[in-house]
Amino acid sequence: MGFLDFNGEPLPFKEIRAHIDHVKRHGVLQFLNIYRRGKERNNDEFKWGDEIEYSVVHFDEKEKRARLSLRAEEILAALQEKYNDADTKICDSKLPGASWGSHWNPEFSSFCLENSPGKPYHGGLEHLAKVEANMRYRREQIKEFLNPDEMVLSLTGFPRLGCPDFLHPLTAVPNPIENPVSGSIFYPDAALSCHPRFPGMTESIRERRVCKVEINVPIFKDVNTESPFVEVFKDNESNTAAKPDHVYMDATGFGLGQTCLQCTIQAKNLDEAKLLYDQLAPWCPIMIALSAASPFYRGFITDTDTRWGVISASCDDRNATERQVLKILRYRLIRIQIYEYVFSRALLFAALFMCNNIPLYMRRSTDLKPRHGPMELYLSPQYQKYNDINAKMNKEAKHTLLKGGVEEGLANHIAHLWVRDPLNLYSGRINIDDETEADHFEYIQSTVWYSLRFKPPTPDNTIGWRIEFRVLDGQLTDFENAAYIVFVVLLTRVILAQHLDFTIPMSHITTNMQRAQKKNAILSEIFYSRKCIKNNKVENGKIKGMKTVYVFINIRQMRL
Repeated sequence: MGFLDFNGEPLPFKEIRAHIDHVKRHGVLQFLNIYRRGKERNNDEFKWGDEIEYSVVHFDEKEKRARLSLRAEEILAALQEKYNDADTKICDSKLPGASWGSHWNPEFSSFCLENSPGKPYHGGLEHLAKVEANMRYRREQIKEFLNPDEMVLSLTGFPRLGCPDFLHPLTAVPNPIENPVSGSIFYPDAALSCHPRFPGMTESIRERRVCKVEINVPIFKDVNTESPFVEVFKDNESNTAAKPDHVYMDATGFGLGQTCLQCTIQAKNLDEAKLLYDQLAPWCPIMIALSAASPFYRGFITDTDTRWGVISASCDDRNATERQVLKILRYRLIRIQIYEYVFSRALLFAALFMCNNIPLYMRRSTDLKPRHGPMELYLSPQYQKYNDINAKMNKEAKHTLLKGGVEEGLANHIAHLWVRDPLNLYSGRINIDDETEADHFEYIQSTVWYSLRFKPPTPDNTIGWRIEFRVLDGQLTDFENAAYIVFVVLLTRVILAQHLDFTIPMSHITTNMQRAQKKNAILSEIFYSRKCIKNNKVENGKIKGMKTVYVFINIRQMRL
């Protein structure tokens, strides 16, 4: 969902450019004001909630075809009018889960709906037991407004998304001329939500890149798959971007048009929020592999079963120079590995040092990664030693934050987000009050889609420090979705109650994220893990516990 408030006309990215420094400067000041008001908050009640996205599907019995229905926004308007902020008056208390109500929001695509409970859950076991019932109750609300030939699915990726006739009502296959926002030859602008955040974000990503996004997913090969598998398109840009033996896609909608499952948890104070953020970080790759449910793209079976890499590529706004850095580093790594095969490490270091070309493994990479990906920094002081990835930072933002009294770990986190440009800006919200508003902070915070999101209190300080767990693929049934949410919530309670420590070097988490996206990773891959997870108590700024040892484990071997 992200930040949905707006006032005035959405600005195109060419006009946003003139305000980037203004947005970044005031966004940092807005965070500083929030931090000062909220840093002393303590003993906030444990609250949490889920967020599910749905697709509306039309079934053509005559043609035996299933297509995504563009009626979702019409259905959303009816749901918002009847249920948002009104459930306590109209819900049937006899229905299981109805007492938590529902809240409906627009999503990226005009065939999607987003939903969460109308009020947060609390700490009692009875609340955990009501999650599935509330999910069912919310699904029944959608069904009220469906036509007889429609169905709502919590399916991560619609298998035929991007095929010529994947929408209802039928639309012609698009080309760049007919789709000024995305430029896609597969994904029509008609499939974008009418909320200005989403088409504006899509166009900004494309304009900042100075080309369409490039998504290439390895195709699954069986005996009937052509080898090499090559597609030829009428669009020259697509022909250049498409890779052999890959399924090619060219629009942000292929990533953000998928549906997912998220969980947000409020901590009692800032320190607990940082601790939970850090302790949940190593679990993100594990939960990606466990929940993987998206192997189909553009009607093809692919050689992956999770959406994570697709969304990362679909939101990649890096320009050619920023993307080229990563290619150069990869080339150097290959070349260095060959050199290492021939020479000893000592001779290699001496030779390359003289050439001012130190190998990648001997220095830290400073490449700018996509704005959708794994988180790259721990926040708590006791885990700073595990930040072995040199995440890029906005030096000016970091200086302002440190000068304003923000601790270094959190200052690094915000400064790391601030290397990104805002993708949305509205004419009526350029000059706002930094004391009472947070729009400029959210323009960047809500468009950097890491595996976890660290959420500060609201500007009015009515909501506390929160963590958003973002990696779960949506599941078909409410039982499965509820099971994942309840697991994440219980995991946070066990971490706090038993002082468990799952932290590993950030580079190991990055490796685990890559492995989690491989086909059948749940059974076939091994992951870095901490051997001893007991006792993360902190004394005098240091962790009291056993010596840290890391091991490779299969997910089936994991035990608390």
